[in-house]
Amino acid sequence: ATKQQIMASVWNSVLISPAVEILERQDGKIDIYNRSNKTKIQQGQYEFLPLAKRLYKKELPTVITQLYQAEDVDARIKEALGQAIQYYGQLLTQRQQQIGVGQLATAFYKSF
Repeated sequence: ATKQQIMASVWNSVLISPAVEILERQDGKIDIYNRSNKTKIQQGQYEFLPLAKRLYKKELPTVITQLYQAEDVDARIKEALGQAIQYYGQLLTQRQQQIGVGQLATAFYKSF
């Protein structure tokens, strides 16, 4: 995962998903979409968010603005960012360990 993917994930979890949930409760566009196409895309599935963003293109900015004014949004963003940074750090550490092992193996074979 790249930094951009991790940041997008934070943005989605803190603002986009809750906004889509609010909009879905209000008018249920996604249910209508599902019935007409006979597919059941559920919240949390990979295809769900791009679909939701497309269907709620006009309404999302307004709801996101409302979410930004919620009292706990700063805390939620900080927590999500903290988790993302921790995750990114773990990925980097794993990567460094893999590279370290690879270099050791190469050096070992070259010594013969």
